[in-house]
Amino acid sequence: MKNLYSRYKKIIWSVIIIIIVSFLAWGIYILLVFQVLSITPSQNSKISGGSGQITFNFNRDLDTIDLGKQMYSSEGLVISAQVDKNKLILFVSNINQVKKYQIQLKDIKSKDGNAISFISYQFEGAFVPYGQLSDSEKNRQIKETDKGNLQDPVMSILPKYGDNYAIKYELFGEPSQKGKYIKLNIILLLEAQSIDNRDLARQYKNEALDFLKSNNINPNDYVIRYDPDYAAGL
Repeated sequence: MKNLYSRYKKIIWSVIIIIIVSFLAWGIYILLVFQVLSITPSQNSKISGGSGQITFNFNRDLDTIDLGKQMYSSEGLVISAQVDKNKLILFVSNINQVKKYQIQLKDIKSKDGNAISFISYQFEGAFVPYGQLSDSEKNRQIKETDKGNLQDPVMSILPKYGDNYAIKYELFGEPSQKGKYIKLNIILLLEAQSIDNRDLARQYKNEALDFLKSNNINPNDYVIRYDPDYAAGL
């Protein structure tokens, strides 16, 4: 009995030692190999239509990045980047709902000279109600819509989340061609099977414009981006 207990004890200690060694080896691997530790939102996530933020978290501080040479993205996306020590933050706009996108990064270098030859990231544009957004995305949207001390009347009624549409606004750094610092984003909440239904899109578009007009807002005074894009011509 004593020998059996001793044997079990040795087995248990052997397992514990193997686990500890495995954790140490993994930790050393992470320290030695330049890599992406996490991406927020994660791969194949749904990102709210209009604009969003994607953060790549590396295990080492990054060198400067030239998006023109080191990034490829799906047609239509507008992307700017910010490097913050070991984080690469991509600010992505012009996202349409019910559409899949891909971003590819190449030759990303750390300050100590290591490089990752290729990174691929995919996501889907979607309408995500404000209450379902992550805390970081809520804070980003608040910061995006609270810049400056503008007294535009549209700011007092937006964002608006209707049954068939959502209306949000973004701020320009300089006045647009219509003399406004604000751009309106009107998202028509079409189901995937109805995304190409132009009659339904026209109905939802008119409902959104009627909401603005009912609040003494003239839509013609603003630059408006529609999602889906074709709604602009309806």
